Amino acid sequence: MKVDNCWANIDKKEGGLNSKVNIYFDENDTGANRSVKIRVSSRDGSVSEECTLVHKKKEQVVYRNKRQSALFTKEGCNPETEKGEELEYVVEAGKYTSIISQSDADDKAMKDIEQNGQNWVNEHGRCITILWYNVKKSKSFRKNDCDPDTEEGSLVTMTIGNFLLP
Repeated sequence: MKVDNCWANIDKKEGGLNSKVNIYFDENDTGANRSVKIRVSSRDGSVSEECTLVHKKKEQVVYRNKRQSALFTKEGCNPETEKGEELEYVVEAGKYTSIISQSDADDKAMKDIEQNGQNWVNEHGRCITILWYNVKKSKSFRKNDCDPDTEEGSLVTMTIGNFLLP
């Protein structure tokens, strides 16, 4: 049997009456239907029977990732006075696709999170001050509501310092 121009021809030397013909199609990933037309002719050349077999294209299923996210904390802040802001790194639904499976598309999104999440948060997050303090300061004050002709106001020194506010 020879296949030429989408026609299946049976060489008369290969078969006789009521011959069986097997037609095989390779995997069809072309995105188009393929067909073969079979004509059975009598000895005088007239067509006694005609048949067309169609191998339909394989429908391509495209899986898109579901929304994936993870929380990351900004790094590089002063641990004594600051804490890193916690932000959510998000890979929106449909950013990654797969023709293999849903889990393959979702795995691609998770790989994005693992590879880029922390760097994105370090770039966009803030260091938040968690500890406020002041330095020690002193100042002297004199009582000023005394009779200036008969009394002298007392001298008082006020000291403020080293307060920590969490």
